[in-house]
Amino acid sequence: MMGKKLSYLILGILLLAALYACSLYNYLLFHNIAEIFSVIIAGAIFVIAWNTRQYLSNNFLLFLGIAYLFVGGLDLLHTLSYKGIAIFEGYNADLATQLWIAARVFESLSMLAAFLFLQRKFKVRSVFLAYSIICIFLLLSIFYWRIFPVCFVEGMGLTPFKKISEYIISFIFLCSAALLVVYREKFDDDVRKWIIGSIGLSIASELAFTTYAAAYDLTNLLGHYLKILSFWCIYKALIETGLRKPYALLFRDLKQSEVQLEIRVRERTAELSRAKELLQTIIDNIPVMICLFNPDGDVRILNSHYRNLIGWKHKNIGDTDLARACQIDPTVCGEAWSQMRQRQPGWKDFTIQTKHGKNLQTSWASVELSDGSLIGIGIDISERKRAEEQKELYLEQLKRSNEELQDFAFVASHDLQEPLRKIQSFGDLLVTEFSDSISEEGRDFLMRMQNAATRMRTLIDSLLAYSRVTTKTRPFFPVDLGEAAEEAQTNLVVLMEEKAASVEVGNLPTVEGDKVQMIQLFQNLIGNALKFHRKGVSPKVKIYAQTIHKGRSDQADAYEIFVEDNGIGFDESYLSRIFAPFQRLHGKSEYEGVGIGLAICRKIVERHHGHITANSRPDGGAVFVVTLPGKQT
Repeated sequence: MMGKKLSYLILGILLLAALYACSLYNYLLFHNIAEIFSVIIAGAIFVIAWNTRQYLSNNFLLFLGIAYLFVGGLDLLHTLSYKGIAIFEGYNADLATQLWIAARVFESLSMLAAFLFLQRKFKVRSVFLAYSIICIFLLLSIFYWRIFPVCFVEGMGLTPFKKISEYIISFIFLCSAALLVVYREKFDDDVRKWIIGSIGLSIASELAFTTYAAAYDLTNLLGHYLKILSFWCIYKALIETGLRKPYALLFRDLKQSEVQLEIRVRERTAELSRAKELLQTIIDNIPVMICLFNPDGDVRILNSHYRNLIGWKHKNIGDTDLARACQIDPTVCGEAWSQMRQRQPGWKDFTIQTKHGKNLQTSWASVELSDGSLIGIGIDISERKRAEEQKELYLEQLKRSNEELQDFAFVASHDLQEPLRKIQSFGDLLVTEFSDSISEEGRDFLMRMQNAATRMRTLIDSLLAYSRVTTKTRPFFPVDLGEAAEEAQTNLVVLMEEKAASVEVGNLPTVEGDKVQMIQLFQNLIGNALKFHRKGVSPKVKIYAQTIHKGRSDQADAYEIFVEDNGIGFDESYLSRIFAPFQRLHGKSEYEGVGIGLAICRKIVERHHGHITANSRPDGGAVFVVTLPGKQT
């Protein structure tokens, strides 16, 4: 972990050094790179917030995303108006400084205002309209009316207005940091730390921008460095953390509710366990409800516990009609008494109504005495019944919560595809239409962006495939596993020819299952063997099965299907890891893929009430063992 952090630190220092070298060669190029970086991050924050707005438990991120859309727009204008670009004719270096102040005021006030929406909603159109009006007014005051205060004078440097504005902006950022501490329980720890870091760097950047005298001097350079680091922290907090740990940013309240629900279920389970112990103690030591019938079947005695429950104060009932004297529904009490008078063995549950109209859930059994009398023993199980009902309710809520979280993985992955498709399309357009006008370094950056976008699409498609195992299901029918294995080979025929691979399929059974998922299971296992083959050795795969008998030897209850290869194998200490989503034992430069195939296999097998494991050793091949029931129950 420390080595990884050190690598990132070294990489960051090298990038900053490269930017410094760029500034020595051409300061305008350095400035444009620094500002475009912040514009891209601002746009990404808006895209993430906008496309996940239906899942957010509060509107903090959505409000901030809308705000950063306008901040990014102002930063873009600031970049285009910088001294030396000559896009806006008739303006001096003051224009870029004015647009800078406008963008920073937007950013600081929006960060502060976002805290208003931690626990309340807002109308998106109204926020867009308000920001649009304010932004248009600022631009008109700068470009058309030219009433925006002067911020920079050539040959003299910064004006007092500009410096005071930077101090005010820094104070507003400081207030936002204080609110983050106050409302820390509303944020994930990592998110909060990164946002506070971003605010601190923003303040340092603003203070650096209060001292420069020329647009290209050292403090101006330092200010842009600090701004890059500030927007990097925002990226870490709201984009990278939000994508890698979506529950922490988008579903934090739901996650807390689920944790609380699990705690309540455990508490109720513990209470039920204690209730059982208490019930046993009552049976052994404390009087229970006792009803004594004489040989003729009349009620003679009710013990104190019974009398207290039904609200009857007389010690002896005699021949009194208890149902009528206590205003009890005779059909309800009579059912319990009749059951005991018939001397039927075992415990029976009945509802008994008290004198005050309260219904008690009770359980009764009877014991016959030598003189023909009968003792009815009753237990009040009302609380236990309520606890069981409450437990079923909690379990249903927990099941619903898990289903919603599973649906989120599918929906979120699906919604992320559209902005990614645009990134790839515009990247392709840059390559085909503007390749000649882009520098070699720019083409390198563009190629890296395209590769990263392609990998992200692969990750999204893999996540969709993983979620579809349970969200896009089909009914179970008899499936010939031999035919499923053959169809899987047909789908892999090109790859098999390329690898000069051979696949030997033995006699495989027929089981109840989803045929499409069985084909997918074999395709992933065979494809895994083709991918992780030894260099210079043609892949060989054998698929065979054996029957597992339970009870009678002539009746098969389950089957073990073996997929054996001669590949590179793996250390069995990593067995649990290879079936986890997005877990890889090798670097992506060595073997392609994102580490989802075996996770899908496990999910398919578990959906069919089976089990999957593997036996292997390094450079000794691997045998994957899939256990499936012959029939689904």
